[in-house]
Amino acid sequence: MDQQEYIDQQEYNQLISDLKEMAANGDVEAMKHLGNVYYEGPSGTDENVFAALPYWKMAADHGDDDIAFMVGFCLMSGNGCEEDDEQGYKYLKQSADGGNAEAQYRVGLCLLDGLGTSEDHMAGEEYLRAAACSNHPKAQIDLARTRLHEGDDGFQEAMHWTCCAYLNGVEEAANALNLIMRSNPHNEAAARANLAYIQAHGVIPQKEAPAPQSDGGGCYIATAVYGSYDAPEVLVLRSFRDQVLQKHWLGRCFIKVYYFFSPPVAERLKKARRINGLVRAALDRFVARLCRD
Repeated sequence: MDQQEYIDQQEYNQLISDLKEMAANGDVEAMKHLGNVYYEGPSGTDENVFAALPYWKMAADHGDDDIAFMVGFCLMSGNGCEEDDEQGYKYLKQSADGGNAEAQYRVGLCLLDGLGTSEDHMAGEEYLRAAACSNHPKAQIDLARTRLHEGDDGFQEAMHWTCCAYLNGVEEAANALNLIMRSNPHNEAAARANLAYIQAHGVIPQKEAPAPQSDGGGCYIATAVYGSYDAPEVLVLRSFRDQVLQKHWLGRCFIKVYYFFSPPVAERLKKARRINGLVRAALDRFVARLCRD
């Protein structure tokens, strides 16, 4: 061993001694850092989970939600310790409840499969949903898979998360979205509207996003005709407004005129079934054209 290696080892030993003293005095950062130092080893490359895990566990038990993920992962995989699914789940849940998206994803899978905890499908979906809303691609496609056959609401949510995963480059999502869009024109319009919405506003589903403001423009006539602000055709029309009309002065003028005259027209359309049908037929053709383009 040459002089430089000896000095490095001395510094390493001193660092370990200082961190242990700080950890003994309740310094959570020192606990975590000590675990990291043991994990990396004196050379910076030697992985020693067995030595690191007790200090990571100590930090997690003192409230460090980020390091709780590492503890949970090690315990559930048996990495550097004896495998313990129940304890692993406990630490993963701590990290998930602290906002860690990867932990939320793994806790969701545990709840769906009953791994380390009692099976709870609804709670599992909620954790997957939390991770999906943080733009976790695997959570998005797995949540879409679980929601696909759970009625109309489930199908609509599954389509949304499939679109999110598709935009995140998930190959399975691309195949699934292609099948959805080929199934019928209504689903194609809804998928295109979802893609446009996500690209413009992010991955949070519309029903969970803040409600639109009165000056932000509900599509009054379209909403009256289709019966819902969130109807797929209305989503397509709103996307056309935001992505095309808003970008040109003439389009912006049209929007202002539309919002001035459309509320009373929309009220009349709600009561005039025949006229409503004619307007809807015209809008259907326009929406179909937008979807083709």
